[in-house]
Amino acid sequence: MNETNPVRRSPAKRLGVAVAVLVIAAAMGLAATMAVIHGRTTRSDVTAFSDPVPADVPYYVDVLVKIVAVDLDKETVGIQLECVPRGKSLVDSDGHLTSRLVITLGVSASGIQQKKLIPAGDKGGLTTVSLDLDGNVEDYPWDRHRTTLWLQVFREGKGRDPEPLYVRLEGRGAWPGLQVDLGTVGSSNWTYGGEDPWQLKVSLTRSQVTTVVVYFSMVLTWVLIASVVSMTLAVAVGGRKTEIAMVAFFTTLLFAMTAFRNALPGAPPMGASSDYLAFFWGYAVAIVAVGVLSGVWLRRREPKGEHPPK
Repeated sequence: MNETNPVRRSPAKRLGVAVAVLVIAAAMGLAATMAVIHGRTTRSDVTAFSDPVPADVPYYVDVLVKIVAVDLDKETVGIQLECVPRGKSLVDSDGHLTSRLVITLGVSASGIQQKKLIPAGDKGGLTTVSLDLDGNVEDYPWDRHRTTLWLQVFREGKGRDPEPLYVRLEGRGAWPGLQVDLGTVGSSNWTYGGEDPWQLKVSLTRSQVTTVVVYFSMVLTWVLIASVVSMTLAVAVGGRKTEIAMVAFFTTLLFAMTAFRNALPGAPPMGASSDYLAFFWGYAVAIVAVGVLSGVWLRRREPKGEHPPK
């Protein structure tokens, strides 16, 4: 009876333990590294701004900006505006408006404008506006989307013309998988009685983590492409034995690559730049490989000296 030598088995055990320890250490190191990168990227993707209030402005309107909806496939962004009046000449001792305010919102200086009325006696108003973005999601993950919101606030009263008010814009922008940039134009050159509106600039791009993940997925796709091509050439040219399981494997890759591609963060519909650079080539190579292997398998002759059993 043969017995396993414990002396010969101990090196294998030590090797297995060493490999397990290395794998666990590598996994912990990778998790810590990704946590640091994710934290830095999240902080860099969040933008915040706050316009100053000039010392010679006795009353003004605070407009707090917040992004509440993003749909890059439809090229739209939703922005919430909270308007709060400030100053003794604009509000009473309890913070209520002494006269009504009219807020005009638009996507251009001259064009169709949306008006929001805040009646006297209120402490402010809340409104949401949807803006069309200028961009192309098919450039994913290098797409950039921009828009501008034109904003003015007037105080109206009986027997007097509408008075334009100073607007202090303040906001914070963040959205998962996107880098949000917000900026304003208009506060530096504002004068009393001026008609120049404020401009809120919005820019949306893919976050750094999203871009890195898409790059990595394209590299993995090309690794799969190289593997499929190598296996197909080994059978069709190198004379390797044709296995019908290879056809099933390549067919499964078609569905696996589709699921892998759709699982990418913020993946748009088919037809993006990343599809033309990697995924469409993967589909094409896998389909051609299935056809080549099927043809080789169908034309394969039985080796000489071998006959099927009767």
